[in-house]
Amino acid sequence: MTHAKPLKIVLWSVASLLALIVVLVAIIATFDWNRARPYINRKVSDSTGRAFAINGDLALHLRRDTAHERGWRRYVPQLVIDAADVQIANPAWSGVGPQMAGARRVVAAVRLLPLLGKRVELTALSLTTPDIALERRADGSNSWTLKDNGPSAWQLDIQRLAFNDGKLRYLDDGIGLDLRADASSIAAGGTPNAAPAATQSAAPSAATATPSVAPSTASISTCAPTRARSPPADSRVRHSKAPRHRH
Repeated sequence: MTHAKPLKIVLWSVASLLALIVVLVAIIATFDWNRARPYINRKVSDSTGRAFAINGDLALHLRRDTAHERGWRRYVPQLVIDAADVQIANPAWSGVGPQMAGARRVVAAVRLLPLLGKRVELTALSLTTPDIALERRADGSNSWTLKDNGPSAWQLDIQRLAFNDGKLRYLDDGIGLDLRADASSIAAGGTPNAAPAATQSAAPSAATATPSVAPSTASISTCAPTRARSPPADSRVRHSKAPRHRH
């Protein structure tokens, strides 16, 4: 009889956990998440200090990732967030446009268990036609620094990134740089389907940028424009033979 009570506690705990999972799956599958968009838009806007909006449909569902996950993770469903027409605004002073970042569609796959430890692990992030416009003023202030809410206990990890038809503009008044870059697509594995092209206008000299994308991160590097110039003809060093003296 003494062993029966702990066994019942374990069985009840497992049954309660399974019931909670069933309820969670039912809510995710049946709830109209578009009704939550005003609340999400308001909370993100308040947290970042910028106008944030999901203007299109918002859907959530569970899906197992058997193609990329390994071991026991292959059998654990991930939460997939699918949002259309997502935008976050630039500050009012920005001259590169009203929106700092936007995409026609954003799809993110999130592992559920790490959320218990305040870790957001995105196993895949897909952006359709992303459009990013960043600016740095001569005094050093920039458009991508958001509202300071103090240190956060949450951590973010993006493992795979994919996007297509992306556009980037970076305006830097400090060095007189206006960089515009287009990329047709980059797959989740980090292999570009077409080489990204970058052009610069309204700057002292031309510059070319080639972004590199790793399987888990994407980075863009900018630098002051430079151009190698050959010396003029009259400034080149000429070598002549020394005169020979006859004895």
